[in-house]
Amino acid sequence: MPPLMIIILIVFIVSIIIATKLINTREKNTNKEQHKETKASEIINKNKDSYEIKSFLTERERYVFNNLKNDLKPDLHLLAQVRVADLIKPNKRYHEKSKEYYALFKQISQWHVDYAILNLETYEIITAIELDDASHQKPGRQKRDHILNTVFEQAGIKLLRINNYEQLKLEYVIKNLIRQPEIGH
Repeated sequence: MPPLMIIILIVFIVSIIIATKLINTREKNTNKEQHKETKASEIINKNKDSYEIKSFLTERERYVFNNLKNDLKPDLHLLAQVRVADLIKPNKRYHEKSKEYYALFKQISQWHVDYAILNLETYEIITAIELDDASHQKPGRQKRDHILNTVFEQAGIKLLRINNYEQLKLEYVIKNLIRQPEIGH
């Protein structure tokens, strides 16, 4: 084959490759636009009823909350549905803009504990409480629970896991948190 023919063939093949890549890029961009993520702000602006009131706590959670709140010593306060990242943060050794800090923060930022007990004098969290139900038996939830247990342990906050209020009320578990019955009453 003459050298001129080889050069023309190479130019032709390179042109086909470039044209194919351009077409694929345009198709990807078109697909991205078609599958563009819906933004909440667009939905809110378009509709006047995008949100509705949700019940705060389940009946079971309310039962435990009301009983525990009434039994706590007066210098303690009960908080419900507290975001873990509002109680615990990544260690100071991780710079706030580092990927390690971000990974640690992201791990806990979406999680809540059912209850936290606050010391009203020091504003320190004394104990966090998780009210476990059947969902805590699922493998994915068990993995999350294990991580959560470790996070609280590393932060130095006791995390109690209970199934019901009667279990929590046992003096062995929180004898220093609940009011002691007055003698003679």
